[in-house]
Amino acid sequence: MTYIRGFDGLRAISITMVVLTHLGAKALLPDNDYIKNRVWELCAGVTGVNVFFAISGFLITRILLQEKSSTGSISFKNFYARRFLRLLPPLLLFYTAIVVLMKFDLIKTSLTSVFLSFFYLYNYTPYSIYSEFLGHTWSLAVEEQFYLLWPFVVASLAPNRMVRLTALIAFLSLLGFYLIAHVSYEHNGVVYTLNSWFYAHRLFIPAVGPIMIGAGCSVMVFYQFRFVKKWLSLAGTPWYCLLLFASPLYLPGFLFAAFPLVQAVGISLLLAWIFNNQQSTLTNVLEWKPLSFVGKISYGLYVYQGLFLGTSIEGNSIWIQQFPQNLIFTVGVAVLSFYFLEKPVLKFKKYFVTRQQPAGTAAAKKFS
Repeated sequence: MTYIRGFDGLRAISITMVVLTHLGAKALLPDNDYIKNRVWELCAGVTGVNVFFAISGFLITRILLQEKSSTGSISFKNFYARRFLRLLPPLLLFYTAIVVLMKFDLIKTSLTSVFLSFFYLYNYTPYSIYSEFLGHTWSLAVEEQFYLLWPFVVASLAPNRMVRLTALIAFLSLLGFYLIAHVSYEHNGVVYTLNSWFYAHRLFIPAVGPIMIGAGCSVMVFYQFRFVKKWLSLAGTPWYCLLLFASPLYLPGFLFAAFPLVQAVGISLLLAWIFNNQQSTLTNVLEWKPLSFVGKISYGLYVYQGLFLGTSIEGNSIWIQQFPQNLIFTVGVAVLSFYFLEKPVLKFKKYFVTRQQPAGTAAAKKFS
């Protein structure tokens, strides 16, 4: 797939949200409930993760649809090989550093916790073995679980059915955000909620909701659904997307739990608009070189900040986890990893590219 201008800029904004959150930026806000509970949701780390989710759903779906359109099928072997080449190298370095620091008793976690993280199960990890230095890998687990399932869906379903499925899963995620806090069970006469055991909102459903919204939007753009095509032609579309993104500011209390999905709709429509308006002023701003570069190294920044920043400022104890060196190490290692680990490994992706049929043999159809 050719490079899409503007997406790296959005990745940069997203990773900035995550890093600032883990640096403890929320503690600097005025002691005001509206600001801390509503305004903060516009720039919180979880919001940054949801932006990543929407981008991932949009791009992965487009890659799969392009292959299906040009070859008539999807090579699952090639897809997973490319994903592992992209994702595993920084993670292997990260886990090696974690285990070494554990060996010298410099950080507190367990091998069970590392095992769950390594096998993309950290969104199901109970508090009893939860580690702040591995906590961020919950989102990588949700994405990997999406990768395991979605290629088979794209390969087997027609466009309209794919969109219906993404809408159904997004709806189930919406229900999940509302209901999951009330799911309870009794043990030895004591009633427990799921949230008393682990971060229940990180379960595949509802957490996958923003990814599915991005995926559904990608399907509609790829097959040029009529109403989406009309939406993308409007010059004011980014403002409507911003309005949806700002939903935490104005949603009434009984709808507030839905804001991550409302934001995801705004983000996904913005992705589609940017994709369709590659020479717009907004796209050019997002392509500002420093911003774009941060976006390019954003995966490394996300992985390594878990080691240097953790997900809780109270747990940072060793020298490399103290400010400002924790931030310097996060950026420095991410840059070195990008040039000397990730880019060299990604050269092997060329061996896992499915050959395309001659143009026109499996052309994409238009759906209204």
